[in-house]
Amino acid sequence: MSIMASHTLSSKATTCASASTGVGATAAALPIRRLVSGKEAALASTFALGAGSTQLKRLTMKGQCRSVSRNKHMTVATATMKVEAKDSWISKALEVCAPGSTGDAVSAVQTSAVEYLKSIDLPNTRTEAYRFTDLLPLVKAQLVVPSEATDISLENYALEQADKSRIVLVDGIFRADLSDLSGLPAGVTVGPLSAVSAPASTLGKQSAEFGSVFAQLNTACMADAVVVVVEDGVQCAAPLHVLVLSSAGPTAESTAASHPRLLVAAGTGASIEVVEEFGGAAAASSGAYFTNAVAEIVLAEEASVKHSVVQSQTAGAIHMKATFVQQAANSSYALTEASTGSQLARHDIKISQQGAATSTTMRAFLCAGKNQLLDTHSSLVLDHPNGTSDQLHKCIAAAPTARAVFDGNVKVNKLAQKTDAQQMSRNLLLCPRATVNVKPNLQIIADDVKCTHGCTVSDLEDEELFYFQARGIDPDTARSMLVFSFGQEVVQGLEYKDLRGRVEQRVKQTLDSATN
Repeated sequence: MSIMASHTLSSKATTCASASTGVGATAAALPIRRLVSGKEAALASTFALGAGSTQLKRLTMKGQCRSVSRNKHMTVATATMKVEAKDSWISKALEVCAPGSTGDAVSAVQTSAVEYLKSIDLPNTRTEAYRFTDLLPLVKAQLVVPSEATDISLENYALEQADKSRIVLVDGIFRADLSDLSGLPAGVTVGPLSAVSAPASTLGKQSAEFGSVFAQLNTACMADAVVVVVEDGVQCAAPLHVLVLSSAGPTAESTAASHPRLLVAAGTGASIEVVEEFGGAAAASSGAYFTNAVAEIVLAEEASVKHSVVQSQTAGAIHMKATFVQQAANSSYALTEASTGSQLARHDIKISQQGAATSTTMRAFLCAGKNQLLDTHSSLVLDHPNGTSDQLHKCIAAAPTARAVFDGNVKVNKLAQKTDAQQMSRNLLLCPRATVNVKPNLQIIADDVKCTHGCTVSDLEDEELFYFQARGIDPDTARSMLVFSFGQEVVQGLEYKDLRGRVEQRVKQTLDSATN
């Protein structure tokens, strides 16, 4: 039996009654507790350049010539990698990136990604998956290699609980001088790919199979990657804070491009919490940059990963992110996301339950203000019995020029009997012409499942406002309280006060600017 249900809702302040479909209602690397020093990282790199020095070295790789500048902080491409791709924008994007030294195995993955990119076009609004996502700001951007970032402050990104479990990437490059991993327990290995070996056949596998053009571009251009390996049975109590900062282009007309990468491998019975936070370096507050991030997460049997993603990029930023998750039997993955920054931001989530009794939870809150487009595309595939999934997506479009997109697909295949899958999208439009495009999609091929999905798009209810006014609260304050509390159901899932405070402050700024 096959049931497919989908809804597309747009713009006006209307409400779609919740749709529900129910069928058969039953339901061995070095444990890095210290930092890899600049000298060790340099020795581990095939560049073999001394830490603290600045040198140029010509490299020849598969017939392509590029020049690389190395200093104690980062690797910066100074020449271009000429690739004749079918799409001119892709060709230009590849020209301003030259991968760092990531080893022969990863180089093969990068070569494969480049070959893939040669033959495809950049998606546009005629492409179904990008129907409501206009990439024009990215197409018009003049991409350049980021300049060396020297004015880096972590003052605005403090996370007390992760003070000794923090790893920092600046423009996609690991910064040992800003990172501190001394609080990690034995059995947890964290570091850059240039110094820590990734589990065999793990890096790039999911992105190659399921990734879009941007995930493939990240693979082709990544200069390094953060690798997190949790050994079997190890419980990591402290959260791992992965802070990804981006710097702006050197001129007002340029857009600096970076491609940060994260790989998490949790062993049998292991558990870890990862907090990914994206923001601008101090000097990027008034400039433009393009962050193209990828995270690959692999959970072995009975492993548990809590994953928080906070996207608070600056107003001129363009943010593309892909998250790929592969779950074995009895594993648990929980994602909590808050997205408030960037002029254009998109998050593609691909999750595959590859074992029985697997649990997946997704919570997302988007707050779009003036001239912002925030997009979430998620795909969850259940292939085994007794799996569970629970997805809640909430969005506020606060200005006439605010746009948001949600496309959530849950597929329950034939063998996924006794599945319990829930999906809900709730959206708040605060003014005329604010737009939300929503498409919850539930595909059921199994015949003994309990699955529901639904969607609402509306303005604030008059009855809710009257409740506050009847208690002496003025209309503006009442409206502000109701709007702010709308996202708290998701934001409260960010357990740490510092992190929640930054999200709440950004939401307040967005709402205030939308009314001025």
